[in-house]
Amino acid sequence: MSSNFQQEVGEWSKANFGTQPTVNPLLGVTEELGELVEHIETRDRVTEHELDCVGDMLVYLADFCYRRGLHCQTTSKSENLDDGYYDDPLNGVNIAIGYLNRSVLKRRQGIHLDESRVDDEAEQRAIAMLLSYLADFARARGYTLEDCIQVVWYQEVIDREWDSTFIEKT
Repeated sequence: MSSNFQQEVGEWSKANFGTQPTVNPLLGVTEELGELVEHIETRDRVTEHELDCVGDMLVYLADFCYRRGLHCQTTSKSENLDDGYYDDPLNGVNIAIGYLNRSVLKRRQGIHLDESRVDDEAEQRAIAMLLSYLADFARARGYTLEDCIQVVWYQEVIDREWDSTFIEKT
């Protein structure tokens, strides 16, 4: 994914949603993953909805990275947080999202800040891991992350204008 994509998404999101907490787009990534898993469990072929779920995950992730000053990019598997490779790439995506959520949560709570998995570097590695496994998933299904970005961002979301009023519920 290009830094231009991340910049475009970030600027669009700021214009549409203002200064929402960075946890909001992270919740969006997780929500779309759940929708993706539910969708593919009932389908044996790739659909437009699947591309939409993956593309939405990428848009949310780009927004999250933009708002936190991180980079939406992959690295080699050996640079990721874990030493293993998961047979099912979606398991790797889930684990990476868990790592990312852990760091964000602990930082918000102000606890475990001395742990190696609770800082910007850990979040950057988790993002790279998530993207690596998501790319593996897409490749196995016959498409690329760039295909999903094209379908979701450039053909749909980029032109949306939301009149959002942020209300945080606890």
